Amino acid sequence: MQNSTKGHRLALSTTVMHSLLSRTQNLRSSYLASLLRQRMPSWRAQAAELGTEASAAVHNTKSPRDSMGEIHLIMGPMFAGKTTRLLQHVREAQSAGQRVVVVKSAVDTRYSTDHVVTHTGERLPCISLSRLGSLREQLGTAEYDKVDVVAVDEAQFIDDLVESVLHTAERDGKVVIVAGLNGDFRRQRFGQLLELVPLADRVDKLEGRCSFCNKPSHFTLRIAASTRQALVGGTESYAPVCRRHYRELHDVRSNGATGTQQADGEGEAVQVQA
Repeated sequence: MQNSTKGHRLALSTTVMHSLLSRTQNLRSSYLASLLRQRMPSWRAQAAELGTEASAAVHNTKSPRDSMGEIHLIMGPMFAGKTTRLLQHVREAQSAGQRVVVVKSAVDTRYSTDHVVTHTGERLPCISLSRLGSLREQLGTAEYDKVDVVAVDEAQFIDDLVESVLHTAERDGKVVIVAGLNGDFRRQRFGQLLELVPLADRVDKLEGRCSFCNKPSHFTLRIAASTRQALVGGTESYAPVCRRHYRELHDVRSNGATGTQQADGEGEAVQVQA
């Protein structure tokens, strides 16, 4: 009898416990549902706000890959059409809605000080600089930041060419198109242009036509007597030549150029132009 009473009490306790647990769960569910109903509008508003901010961030922030610029090189001897090719790329970029700034070395004063001019007379307005790194200062930060493409002519004369081109492309995210001589009249390195070759996305090496046989010209023959590397001039001082005529005529010129160093003038700073 005593055992039966104990069993009955245990069953009753178990029933009461299940009932209490059930009530607790119902109360908890009811409370949570009420809490959700109260806070849901606030959460939805916060989520909408976060979604708007995230969307704006996606549209306004470029990934490192998207913001990375490019380096395009146009090189060759004199009279190969380097400036013409450069201006062609400039006009294509402008037609595509890109903002382009054209730069040339301040050394180039033959045709104009504020235009890039081809040997055939084609021209575009430009900024003349000695150092490409000063372009931001010249334009102002606000205008510089709007620029998509920087086109550089007569690049062999730019003092800080490699450093500034690399910074403009990789730090500022701009396309930089660089045109200049791949060698001087001795077929030796001229300026820093060749150092950009391993850093470039694309390299176009142009050729002209030999003045003596009309074969492709890959070299520049100096006609003028000066032996300095830098000498501003056009057809009166230089001629595009093939390998054969470069070898023959350069030898003749070298053998007949004794003493021409003094003809340049004592301490005179003479520059070369492509």
